[in-house]
Order: sequence, then structure tokens, then C-alpha cells
Amino acid sequence: MISHPKFRSNFPLFGFELDVPFSRRNMRFAKEIGESLWGFVEFDDSEPLGWEKFLSVKAMIDVEKSLRRGMKIDVGGNTTKYVEFKYERLGDFF
Repeated sequence: MISHPKFRSNFPLFGFELDVPFSRRNMRFAKEIGESLWGFVEFDDSEPLGWEKFLSVKAMIDVEKSLRRGMKIDVGGNTTKYVEFKYERLGDFF
């Protein structure tokens, strides 16, 4: 009988959330996004005032599932906004 090795399917990966409203560029929101991507790991707070064009969050990513392209977020006043995700250093997974 041939046994197939079990490979790890969860990997930490930095994701960049583009065009996040200024009021949502904080640790609490970063954790919220990270948890929605299968597990928060780290938030890049090297720009403490949030002046960058993106929010950088490291989260566990399950490579056996499709990567999320983005998510709708509540920006207050019964308004939602779609935030697009970009991922850093994606390798080829077959």
C-alpha cells in the first residue's frame, strides 16, 4: 500500500488591504480581517498614523482553499465598502 505524505496546508502570509478607510486603519480592524482569513498572526504597525495606502496584516492562509479577493466592511452610517486584498510573495501551489 502506498502512503501519501501529509503536507501542511496552513501558512502565514502577509496580505495588503487596499483603500481601507482612515478610521479603520488600526489593530482592532487588522485582527478582524486576519481572523476572517483563517487566523490572525501579526499586524504591521511600522506606520503608526496609518498614512500608507494599505493596511498590512499577516494571517494564516489555508492553501487548499481559494484566496479571498476582498470583503465588505462597515464604514459607519449604514454604509459598506468593498476592501480588496492583495497577497505578498505567493508561490505556485499545485
